[in-house]
Amino acid sequence: MGVLNYRSLRASVGKPDADTFFILGSGASVEDLAPSDFETIRSQVSVGINAWPLHHFVPDIYAYEPVPVDDGSHSKTMSMLNRSDIIEASPRILFLKPRDDVEALQLRQIPASLIDGTFLYGRFQPFTRSTKNLARDLDVILGRLGRNNDSVLPDSGASIIRMACLGILMGFRQIVFVGVDLSNTDYFWERNPAYLLESGFEKFDHGQKSEIHETMSRTTRPFVVTEMVSAISTLCARKGMALTVASEHSLLRQILPFYDFKMR
Repeated sequence: MGVLNYRSLRASVGKPDADTFFILGSGASVEDLAPSDFETIRSQVSVGINAWPLHHFVPDIYAYEPVPVDDGSHSKTMSMLNRSDIIEASPRILFLKPRDDVEALQLRQIPASLIDGTFLYGRFQPFTRSTKNLARDLDVILGRLGRNNDSVLPDSGASIIRMACLGILMGFRQIVFVGVDLSNTDYFWERNPAYLLESGFEKFDHGQKSEIHETMSRTTRPFVVTEMVSAISTLCARKGMALTVASEHSLLRQILPFYDFKMR
C-alpha cells in the first residue's frame, strides 16, 4: 500500500495511447449501455466509483470513499473486490484516507493480493467561495498539485469531482462521466436486481435521503456538484481538453456536451 502519485498511477495502469478517462458512476443509466460501449471503455482508462464493484465490468481503477458508519451496504463494498475476475485483472484502488477506526476497517477488507496496488489520498476544498473565481482557483490548485505530484485532490463533497481532477492531473485529453445521472436517485442495481444476487446482497442501500442527489445540497459543501463540474469544464476547455457526459438524461447534460458511443 502506498500514497497516490499521479504520474506513477498513470504509468502503472498502462495503455499509454489511451486519451480518454471514463468515470463510472452507479446511476440507472448504466443499464442503457451496450456491450460495445463497454468495449470502448475497456480500450481506454476507467475508474469505477464507490459501489461500482457490484457491476460485472472491471475498470482499471476503483475509487472508494469510506462511510462513517457500519451500514451493512456501503461499508462492505471493498469486500466485493474479492472476485476472481477482479483479482485476475489486478486493478488499482484509490482509497480516501480513513478518519477513524470504522473507516479503517473498510480499508482492511481489500483482498491481500490487491494491497500493493492500493493508494491512499487526501482531499481539500477550493479556497474561493465565489463561483466566478472557481475555475481560476482550480487552475492554480491543479497546477501546483501537478508540479508537486501531491497525494491530494480538490473536492466539494463528490467523488466525481475528485476523479475529474485526477483525470486532468493524469493528462487525459477527454474525461467522460458515465452513469452520473444526478437527476434522480435511481441506481443500476435497482433497475436490474441481478447485480445484487450475483454479489450476495439481498439489498444495497444507496444512502440517499431524498429525491434530490445529496451532492446538489449546500448543507455540507461550499459548491454543489453542478457548479464544480461547470468550473472544471471551463478549465478543461482552456487546456484544450473535453469534459463530457454519456447520458442524455443526466443533470450534467445541461452544462456538458454529450458523449455518443455510437460515434466512436
